[in-house]
Amino acid sequence: MMSVESVKPVQKLIRELIESSMNSHAVLSALSAPSRDLSLQVIVESDDEIHFQVIVISELFTNQSRVKRTQLVYAALSQDIMDGRIHAIALKTYTPEEWANLEDKKND
Repeated sequence: MMSVESVKPVQKLIRELIESSMNSHAVLSALSAPSRDLSLQVIVESDDEIHFQVIVISELFTNQSRVKRTQLVYAALSQDIMDGRIHAIALKTYTPEEWANLEDKKND
């Protein structure tokens, strides 16, 4: 994972947009289900500030289809995609449980 110093402006923008949008959804979800842990992790990587690999891990994705998950994330980025600031994104979404299982498989 990249250090904070090496994060470039568009990578930071992507992370901030997703975190802001997902945290707004988390507040609404917490109001309806206060016992849920709505943690959020956003990983953004890029070698060229044009093509981005984005991983979003959130409890909000529980019981959501892949399409709905993608829609939630892209909604946060839509304006910056339309105006060309963000060109290409490879997006992966996971619940914390799915992410932990993936990490466990890597370590086997």
